Amino acid sequence: MAVGHTPGQLTPAQAEAKPGSTHASGIRYPGLLSDRSTPLTKTQDWMQILELLYRRVSLMMGLHCEETDSALEVAVFEGVYAKSDGTKVAFAGNSAFAVPDDTSDYKLWVLASTNALTGGTSWPGDSTTYVAVAMVTTANGAVTDVKDARPYNSLRIVPTFTDNGQTSQSEFVIDADASSAGDRYLSMQLGAALWAALKWATASSRFELYSDKDSTLAKLNLLELLISGTTLLDANGAAKVAAAVAGDGLAHSAGVLSVGIDGTTIEIDSDELRVKGQGIGLNQVSNAIRQAVLIVTMQDAAGDVTAGVNVTIQVKDLNGDNVAAEALFEVGAFTDADGSAFDTDVTITISTGSIVRSINNYDKIIKADSSGTAVITITRTSGDDVYVLAKKTWASRALNCVDTAFVDHT
Repeated sequence: MAVGHTPGQLTPAQAEAKPGSTHASGIRYPGLLSDRSTPLTKTQDWMQILELLYRRVSLMMGLHCEETDSALEVAVFEGVYAKSDGTKVAFAGNSAFAVPDDTSDYKLWVLASTNALTGGTSWPGDSTTYVAVAMVTTANGAVTDVKDARPYNSLRIVPTFTDNGQTSQSEFVIDADASSAGDRYLSMQLGAALWAALKWATASSRFELYSDKDSTLAKLNLLELLISGTTLLDANGAAKVAAAVAGDGLAHSAGVLSVGIDGTTIEIDSDELRVKGQGIGLNQVSNAIRQAVLIVTMQDAAGDVTAGVNVTIQVKDLNGDNVAAEALFEVGAFTDADGSAFDTDVTITISTGSIVRSINNYDKIIKADSSGTAVITITRTSGDDVYVLAKKTWASRALNCVDTAFVDHT
């Protein structure tokens, strides 16, 4: 069966010119053995056969290695080989390559990255990066054996990959010869059925994991997840949070975060955070608010009410501190502590502060002095106990006037 290229028909002139010339393989065409009476067609036939033979020999001689006349040197013929990506490369040959003495099966190969003849005691680890040429054995300053390694490039059994197929490469590149940007996929499938794919999306510059290449995001099962070297999720699982996330007000136990509450002012009710009933007290109110709320306090007094008894009234804040405020409030005299009935026999006068408006003799609107103090005098037509109560009035800053002064008649 014919193999390779068959030369075209030679012209009589070409056939007549062949004898004695040298073919590219280095073999010379023999001279015509017949006399000049040999027909040109016969000469032409001989030349066609020899041309075809020489081309076949030349093909076999590509990258062929043989020893030279010099000690510990070999030569490698020129030839053409294909890189792993299919690129055809012409090797120019090497007529004097030195090999070490007293070495068994010293390896020679053409390295694809440099297109240069290279030697070593073992082949490179990545079989896609070189073309094997020969194995040379030397002893006592001479080449003793040359084994042709070129069949290694084609006479190999393709490795069988199992479910746990591996690669000896430290890295590999997907679509390395791409001429434009675009999404890249690392797909996993059984026959034509696609199971999952890892996608690099150029639009978002992110990795995306899909269960059907590019429409359904896939689930991910991890033991631990780190972001920039810091553990974000630990072995508790994707639904748990690492203790490093917990801070002030958050407690962590077995991957669960809980809110720290005192149960007095703040409580959790049916998985909701809320203020506990009556949980906000004076201590929880800011000092600025406590100082802004004015209250009216009155001191109890004792004495002969027919002669007049002084009652001191002081404006204070919620902290209990005196407040220098000219606060307005209304005071009245009553027969009981609940203020159910005015004591109409009482007359109220003032010695510290001022009366803003006199409603009647037992009910007055007064104003404290600049120190927040007012002193009123309770006088009754006959001797009896008197209760003095106060309340807010128009334009008053006082918000709390629940205090009661008891005037004990003696």
